[in-house]
Amino acid sequence: MTKLNLLEKMKKVMIFKMMATVILLLMVTISCEKEPSNGNGKGNGNGNSGNSAKIIAQGNCGSDGDNLKWILTKDSLLTITGNGAMQSYGSGVAAPWYEYQDYINTCVVKKGVTSIGSVAFFNCYNMNSVTIPNSVTSISMFAFWLCSGLTSITNQNPIPIEINEYVFLQMDRSACTLKVPAGSVSAYKNANVWKDFKVVSM
Repeated sequence: MTKLNLLEKMKKVMIFKMMATVILLLMVTISCEKEPSNGNGKGNGNGNSGNSAKIIAQGNCGSDGDNLKWILTKDSLLTITGNGAMQSYGSGVAAPWYEYQDYINTCVVKKGVTSIGSVAFFNCYNMNSVTIPNSVTSISMFAFWLCSGLTSITNQNPIPIEINEYVFLQMDRSACTLKVPAGSVSAYKNANVWKDFKVVSM
């Protein structure tokens, strides 16, 4: 082997080692990507709680503390589960998911939750879809205040919940589709505030 060929071979080996090192560093960086901590300072979970997406934040949001749980997953889905009433917020107390307000795209409130607290989703401007179960019997004032990106609400309650206009303050209700149970369209079209949405059957 000539000296020239030997140098060429050594050069190729060095290039290969450099590429391998760069790839390894990239893999380490990706695997160590930092996720937001949860609202209770408990660290991130890897359980799925019915959702295969990675949990980036979670905590309690019930009026009795842990009677309701919230989970925010990496697919921008906020899920609220449990039994009973949600805590009301305001007067300097923000909902525990407020720091992730720009990350939330979808919210699903599961059956068993009986109320949605005041200022619960204040200024969640990127949230475009909400599902409300038929177990919810009350929605407090300002619950969806400034939810300007909301375009779809699925309300599974066959009887319209009595609410006032401040629940959906400063959002274009006429641009939001309200999906309700079959046979309840007429009731919602004649109910205060709900009638301002584009009411359709689920």
